Amino acid sequence: MSEKEKKSINDLESFEIKLWDKDLMSSSRGLWAIQLETMLKKNYTLQMRFWKTALVLSVITPFLAMVLLEFIIHLNDSLGKKVLHPEKYLLNGIDNCYGPVSDKNLCINLMFTNCIDKNNCTRDPTVDEIISNFVENNNKRMNLDWETNPNKWDNWEDDKLNYDIKERHDIIHVPNSDFIYNYVLNHQNKTNFGLVFDIKKDNDITNYRYQVWFNSTANYN
Repeated sequence: MSEKEKKSINDLESFEIKLWDKDLMSSSRGLWAIQLETMLKKNYTLQMRFWKTALVLSVITPFLAMVLLEFIIHLNDSLGKKVLHPEKYLLNGIDNCYGPVSDKNLCINLMFTNCIDKNNCTRDPTVDEIISNFVENNNKRMNLDWETNPNKWDNWEDDKLNYDIKERHDIIHVPNSDFIYNYVLNHQNKTNFGLVFDIKKDNDITNYRYQVWFNSTANYN
């Protein structure tokens, strides 16, 4: 029998003796301390005997996993990189609306309001100015002649909800967003765009938020 095999047998016997020897069990150190010491020695022996495997499991494998994770994070950041300075490009303007086949002029280009839901609000002159600037630029871009003077725009009230238009309307101010929704629902494919402003005032700062409602079916039937 080789010296190595003898040593292994001696280690095993000493391990059993430490666990079951009555003298050792009755010592002041206690059985748990003896077991802990024995297991640590055994573990150290195994680690030294198979140090290559221990090195791979405890050091190399976690390191490779961290490198792979870092690569995935870097790859994700590269693919989703923000374009901080995008190139300029021209936006298409809004062309004239088209009504039914029977009469293409029976339609509304744009309804707008500065009142949300069923609320009753005072017409906001700043919103009128915003719409007027948009119409002026859109006329230049699309070679149109929509009215730019807010005083000449149609100003509908609630009694116009069931009104059937007789001609094309460029810009119409309406009471609130519910009016736009209900009018479009009752007169389908007659209104091209709806613009709803939500005005929030905080101390001396006024924030003009808006939603654009677009009738896609009028263009993509």
